[in-house]
Amino acid sequence: MTQPIQLGKKHCRGPRDSLGPLNIVFATTDLGMVACGAFDVAAMDKFNYPAAKVTGVSNVDELLAAR
Repeated sequence: MTQPIQLGKKHCRGPRDSLGPLNIVFATTDLGMVACGAFDVAAMDKFNYPAAKVTGVSNVDELLAAR
């Protein structure tokens, strides 16, 4: 499921998908992404793609509220 998100003046999309008991959640823009703990941000760095990871989230609202 993709959810459009407005972050200030920036538009992004926030997909979420379930893999059994695991929810895969992330939000992307043209500048990078923030993702749930299932993502390997070190691997993203190898492709020079800016990424940050937060844990303990299961939907886009929790992802955006996380610190």
